[in-house]
Amino acid sequence: MEDIAVRIARLMLAIRQCVPYCISRKKHKYYYKQYMKNNKRVQERIPPDELEQTLKAYQQKKELKAQLHTLKSQVEKEERQAVRSRVQFFLDFGLPVDPTNNAEIYTERKNNIYLDGTPRRSKTEIIISLLLLLLNVPCQYEPCWEVPGYGFCLPDFVLPDMTVWEHLGMMNNEQYRRDQERKLEMYAQIHYEKSTNLLLTGEQHNMDAHSSYIDLRDFIKKLVEFKLISVRKARKFLKKT
Repeated sequence: MEDIAVRIARLMLAIRQCVPYCISRKKHKYYYKQYMKNNKRVQERIPPDELEQTLKAYQQKKELKAQLHTLKSQVEKEERQAVRSRVQFFLDFGLPVDPTNNAEIYTERKNNIYLDGTPRRSKTEIIISLLLLLLNVPCQYEPCWEVPGYGFCLPDFVLPDMTVWEHLGMMNNEQYRRDQERKLEMYAQIHYEKSTNLLLTGEQHNMDAHSSYIDLRDFIKKLVEFKLISVRKARKFLKKT
């Protein structure tokens, strides 16, 4: 069953989308909206032609709040603090995506998103970002450089001592390969050379399966080659279990 904290957070988010007022009735005749404005309680009479729709919207909110109350009552006393903590986490950072729900997995988003909310162009760049974080290697992602004669350039990652890490992902694609070759020519103009201050990684391609693969061990070896991590740290990560 879905985590009760997720269910509670989902209901709370749904309630936030409901009307922001409550309703009172005076002299069993007139209905009023009540809500806060500038830290003051405001009471506003509901016009007759809006009454049915307003009451319906408020009833929906009441039903969701009743469901929320029932759900919260199911939390055991010793679990309440842990559940509250998880609920607040989901309210702050959003609910996890349900991979079985088409409404959630089909989206117009075009970018992969890193932990800090910034976009990455590929899943491999997400992995590289996480690897550098895990290895405690500082980096800048796609800083904008101006290169005379070439215009602007976005290095994949800039590491300590201004080392550039470029990941060549789709070298089996002719247009991509030409673009990357031009980029490498540009790097040469500003004295960035392979195996000195230009760290290059790539992917292996299975032509029959029409797929590509990365080997994180190669990335670790490259970081050792460029003296960005110690041999001791590399051994720790590559240690066989």
